[in-house]
Amino acid sequence: MTSGPTRGQPTTFRGRIVATPYERALHVVVYPTCEDDLLRLLEFAEARRVALIPPGGESSVVGGIEPDVPPNYAGVLSVELREMRAVREIDQLSRRARVQAGILGPDLEEALRREGLAFRHCPQSYTCSTVGGWIATRAGGRSATLCGKIETAVESMRVVTPRGRVETRKVPQSASGPGGKAWFVGSEGALGS
Repeated sequence: MTSGPTRGQPTTFRGRIVATPYERALHVVVYPTCEDDLLRLLEFAEARRVALIPPGGESSVVGGIEPDVPPNYAGVLSVELREMRAVREIDQLSRRARVQAGILGPDLEEALRREGLAFRHCPQSYTCSTVGGWIATRAGGRSATLCGKIETAVESMRVVTPRGRVETRKVPQSASGPGGKAWFVGSEGALGS
């Protein structure tokens, strides 16, 4: 039998060896259930200088979910959005769906399939990653050459930030004017959840 790592030694994080001293480890995992919970959490974190890490399906391959924050932060919280995984609306006519960020790929696909629709976005981590994670990382996938990356499928977004909610316009893609979704797609969750 072996004992766990001592302070400063590498620890195992989902099969990946990471040099994570215990003082930079996650302190708490939180499970918000609605946008209001997220807003209160962001306000709390900003006021107390606490880092928030939204791990999505924990399928990151670039270290985006590891608690590598500056030492002047008071703590690190993992924000699990698995309680925010509802399909809010499916519009058959426009082929538009409104979903929460914590929904997994297979769950979204099943909800759409029941309506005779399909999403056709298949990143390698499809079975264990979330729509919010796809958007935050600008996910591609094996169908990207045909259907495009995730930003081509995102029409609008409602994002919770420490300053409140931001909602982009609900219009089909346009080549004119600034696109608000461009601020958030690929931002790795740094600008909001």
